[in-house]
Amino acid sequence: MSEEKNGFSGVTFERQDTQVKIETCGYRDMANKLSIHVDTKFGTASMGKTFIAVAIMQLIESDKLSFSATIKEIYNGSLGTIEDNITIHELLTHTSGIQDYFDESINDGYESLWKEIPNYSIRKNSDILPLFINKVQDNTRRGKFIYNNAGYVILADIIEKIDTVTLDNFLNENIFKKLNMTNTGYYELDQLPKNTATSYIKTKNGSPRSNIYSIDSKGTGAGGCFTTVIDICNFWDGLFSFKIISEESISEMFKKHAESDDEKYGLGFWLTKDEEYIYMEGSDPGISCISLYNLKGKNIYTVISNYEDNVWQMARDYLVR
Repeated sequence: MSEEKNGFSGVTFERQDTQVKIETCGYRDMANKLSIHVDTKFGTASMGKTFIAVAIMQLIESDKLSFSATIKEIYNGSLGTIEDNITIHELLTHTSGIQDYFDESINDGYESLWKEIPNYSIRKNSDILPLFINKVQDNTRRGKFIYNNAGYVILADIIEKIDTVTLDNFLNENIFKKLNMTNTGYYELDQLPKNTATSYIKTKNGSPRSNIYSIDSKGTGAGGCFTTVIDICNFWDGLFSFKIISEESISEMFKKHAESDDEKYGLGFWLTKDEEYIYMEGSDPGISCISLYNLKGKNIYTVISNYEDNVWQMARDYLVR
């Protein structure tokens, strides 16, 4: 199928017991009417934070890092104006209080970031550090759950410092290859591989435009990974087969470590209110995705879109069926 279904453009993946249902709708390239396929790659925005958290757990398991390790220990001093006694655990749980480079509660839109620095200049994780490490810090934020992109940029930078490889190389070798995620990676927006969906932003005149000038040119620790619904399924199954981290580490990641209002957060994963499902999600201009995993039945529901669709309502509808 190529036409949008009820305004939706993307892929839905559902596994109940052993039954799998996949639906594709819309175009990966609207101008050329190129349809979305099951193996079409999509940008996933903050869903990539989950992979950062798993990578950090791998470093902890190999005794290269610990939850209590501080910024001072890793950076041999301060990191700009950021408090040097902030721990890895605080970064993982969004409780560090670091002033974010993009505060979703007060900023009008992600595109406003690139007034300070061109988005095409963001080609590696360290390129985004200058956007926040010298901001005036508000110490009253620390210890509270405040969703924080900057904290995961620092975590990714720490991965690169400890393992002395680029972030995408580390993730590719230690997660993606091991879990048969063959269509997953961090790609530059001006060098996307074949069968990758262009992400579209809805405009007032009804004519969608590409997000190529709206997000980082290449993903960072905050997000920006490209993947497919099949690879996401492989990730869940591989994770619970203990192929990349231990059962003990997985249990730690899925415990509630922080919460605010109705939101519950583990380590790189969200938890539903009843804690029956864990999930990962992402949202950027032209990008929306969520993937839920049922801890008891191993059921999976993933919906991924290249057109700013309300995937969260689709997920809510799935949960109450």
